[in-house]
Amino acid sequence: MSPVLATAGLSVRFGGVHAVEDVELAVEEGQLVGLIGPNGAGKTTFIDAITGFVRYSGRVELDGRDLAGLPPHARARLGLARTWQSTELFDDLTVHENLEVGAERPSFFGLAAEVVGRRIAPGESPDEALRLLHLDGLRDAMPSELTQGQRKLVGVASAPLPRRARGRPRHARERGPRPAAPADRARGHHDAADRSRHGARVDHL
Repeated sequence: MSPVLATAGLSVRFGGVHAVEDVELAVEEGQLVGLIGPNGAGKTTFIDAITGFVRYSGRVELDGRDLAGLPPHARARLGLARTWQSTELFDDLTVHENLEVGAERPSFFGLAAEVVGRRIAPGESPDEALRLLHLDGLRDAMPSELTQGQRKLVGVASAPLPRRARGRPRHARERGPRPAAPADRARGHHDAADRSRHGARVDHL
């Protein structure tokens, strides 16, 4: 069985600067893989390359499929989800409402349906993501009531929502260096890895 996410000879250059050079990575289904290194080591650039935000040489595969030439939105539709280091939430919306916003995938047909009064149902319930990450008790909380760790978990919860049922994330990867994660946050990441089925998620912490 091929890895969920794999790279071979992945390199990124900015002019004469080698930001990432010849990285080999294989992540199996359900694994949580930490990417750790000092500032300037190329961690963010490596994540940017995998998710299609910078040009690279080498190979990136998702479930054995070469992602060469695919932009970030196309990779996301295949199940390669990403969170960001800075978690921005709508301060005037509850946690559940923030996830509902993230679950929307605009399309011409969806817009046309709503114009005539027909609502398109989202592919996955925000409540399912909240339960998976042990955030269901914070469903109606406002962002100002959350700890930094809880805000990050809400960002993690939002990542799988737009994906199709057959393209839900199967693992998360964190960057460092950083202090040890709180127990509830670590538990949420492990449960997400254990319960998900398809695709991959890159969590930028």
